[in-house]
Amino acid sequence: MNTKKIVIFGVGQIAEEVFNYFEKDSDYEVKAFTVDDKYFKRKKFMDRPIIPFSKIKSNFSPKYHKMFVAIGYTDLNQLRYKKYLECKKKGYKFVSYVSSKASIIGKQKIKDNCMILENTTIQTTAKIGNNVFIWSNNLVGHHTEIKDNTYIAGNCVIAGSSILGKFSFMGINSTIAHNVKINQNCFIGANSYINKNLQSNTVSVCENTKTFKVKNINVLKKLVK
Repeated sequence: MNTKKIVIFGVGQIAEEVFNYFEKDSDYEVKAFTVDDKYFKRKKFMDRPIIPFSKIKSNFSPKYHKMFVAIGYTDLNQLRYKKYLECKKKGYKFVSYVSSKASIIGKQKIKDNCMILENTTIQTTAKIGNNVFIWSNNLVGHHTEIKDNTYIAGNCVIAGSSILGKFSFMGINSTIAHNVKINQNCFIGANSYINKNLQSNTVSVCENTKTFKVKNINVLKKLVK
């Protein structure tokens, strides 16, 4: 059985990125895309066939193809998890993508439907759950645990001995300090610094950078000499 053939669930921007990473930096070959029947509007994406989800099993059997669910953090990752379960119910097994330019030194087990992009460091004692997306340029520190169904945007830091709870999201440039527990269903906005535990269903948002209009363009020119 050839386990190198995969089907991608989704045809959005995330799916396009996933396709490119698998095609350019893995041993897997993307054979097709699939979407829920009500979203079946066209027949091809990235020069591959799109198959309605109700027909995917008969067209691309789970006996010969694995699956990757390429959906972002919609509904705090609940949508990606729901489709993961639906694909699993059809008998599909899942692949994960780990960039060849990510730094993973040790025996950490990367589980189902994970995506770990370039310049991300996962230290030797860290643990990664199922269905975890870790974008570019991140640090996952020692003895840290990333729970199932989470999403970490780019340029984030999770210091050692911390926990990111299930169905949580970290926005770009956010930081979790050492030995901090983030419980499930938490939303950490861009540029946030979290140095204390967060209870479940918590939102942390950093105030927007102040902006102002300059009437004299020469003022700006002096600032950027």
